[in-house]
Amino acid sequence: MSDSIQFHIDERDNGSRVDDFCASRFGNLSRMRIGNLIEAGACLVNGGPGRAGHRLAVGDLVEVAFEEGAPTAMYPEPIPLEIVHEDEQIVVLLKPSGMLVHPTIGVKTGTLANALAYH
Repeated sequence: MSDSIQFHIDERDNGSRVDDFCASRFGNLSRMRIGNLIEAGACLVNGGPGRAGHRLAVGDLVEVAFEEGAPTAMYPEPIPLEIVHEDEQIVVLLKPSGMLVHPTIGVKTGTLANALAYH
């Protein structure tokens, strides 16, 4: 199932790049996924394909379509965590030296984000 969300650009977002605008609106998506959506033509600006570096203007219409439940770079992994404190709003832990915080283009597993997604 595909979802589509529309935004009308106002003065606050005037001059923003399309990729930065989308990142600010979809904090749950990785920058990589946002870039892939734009390159795949799933981000339209005024009805035409958006480009990552395109600057938005007041009155522009941005429409982003994405597949619900589409895969992301985040794969939960059962990596042991040294948790110092945890409650409903915060987790304090000791991150091992050398462990990446989140997946990158070259490294998809073994990161703190993967461990937290599992936890």
